[in-house]
Amino acid sequence: MPSQKSPWLWLLPLLTRLALASGSPLSARAPANNTYDWNEIPTSTEKINWAPCFQDFLCTRLEVPLDYEDESVGTTKVAFIKYSSKNESAEDLLFNFGGPGGSGIGTLIPLAPDLAEVYGSGVNLVSFDPRGVNNTGPALDCFPGDPATRHMFGSTYFRAIPDAGSDSAATQFYLAEALGNWCNNAIGGPNGTAQYVNTPAVANDMLRFVEVQSATNGKPKEDAKLWYNGYSYGTALGTTFATLHPDRIGRMILDGVEDPADYYNGLWSNNLLDADAGVDNFVSSCHAAGPDACVMYENSTDLIYSRLSSILTNQKEKPVPVWNSSVVGMPVLATYADLTNVLLLSLYFPLASFPKVAQIMVDLEHGQGESLIVSKRISFRSNCQAEADFDGLQASMMILCTDSDGRGRINSVEEYQEYVDYLM
Repeated sequence: MPSQKSPWLWLLPLLTRLALASGSPLSARAPANNTYDWNEIPTSTEKINWAPCFQDFLCTRLEVPLDYEDESVGTTKVAFIKYSSKNESAEDLLFNFGGPGGSGIGTLIPLAPDLAEVYGSGVNLVSFDPRGVNNTGPALDCFPGDPATRHMFGSTYFRAIPDAGSDSAATQFYLAEALGNWCNNAIGGPNGTAQYVNTPAVANDMLRFVEVQSATNGKPKEDAKLWYNGYSYGTALGTTFATLHPDRIGRMILDGVEDPADYYNGLWSNNLLDADAGVDNFVSSCHAAGPDACVMYENSTDLIYSRLSSILTNQKEKPVPVWNSSVVGMPVLATYADLTNVLLLSLYFPLASFPKVAQIMVDLEHGQGESLIVSKRISFRSNCQAEADFDGLQASMMILCTDSDGRGRINSVEEYQEYVDYLM
């Protein structure tokens, strides 16, 4: 769907801590003979077959039908991970931390010890990679076998800001049309697997998991209830589950609630409603912190606003060239698109991000773009092995499109520009 903006922000607080914890080993909770390779994780069908993995966890790959209404189509495998409580009677609490396209496994691994302290010993912490994401099939790759081309295309396509130039909206609109057709040829159409990657299917996968886990525990499948905690996009997934299976809910927590109608209509028009308030918080926090803690400090919030606006305007008109070989592998531009993306992402985790954003702003004032380039390249990766070259942005884009199924379509550059103006 070429008209959609791709708001792919997934609980940055969690992802930021994921990056910080990626190199930190967790305390041993599982037997020593565990694996770090998803190809070695056993498949579960009628009963859950957990195997020790990633030092402190248990893993399995649950085989599920691609199409629950026509199981003859084939199957795929959904990757699940569990951080067990010491309480043997603990319930499994299933998490989705956000998306679409976000890896629950990659998020849970570094966060599990802290989450266990928050939720207590009454639950096991369980998460998973939804369909098309990371370690779960079917693969969503518009450039199968050619990651270099995919990365080259994405570095241009996902950086575009439609008001950064007179023709950028048209470029983005028509390039999106080309990408849609390209992806449809690669994995779409009546014989493609992309049609089976959608949020209702993921909700059914969650039900299948709790049913098979119930059977594993010697209890009837039909009595199985879902205990669930969803954030951001995870609230849309939880709402979908509640709509499809209202009698199969044990406990459900939805936090950072997304408008499900807005989501399924392909609009995502309500996701940025408080973004300006977040920027206000950046300015007021800088002023309150004082000159020793905030490098952008001025004597009033109005002066900080003026300084911030000037930096953004200058960056839009004149990108900063970066050629420091210790930072980049080739000459690049630190652009307005880069800056607005970093600023937007910082609103998810202000305490950790705002000081860094302030420093980036000051650096840009002095014609230095290295800190911006470094910031945009931070890799939110865990020590959990992912499928080779998994592209979360690409997965997000395609899941958004399959869920909206053509609703909210924008048919012209003019309509697209109006949509962008409304969001910004």
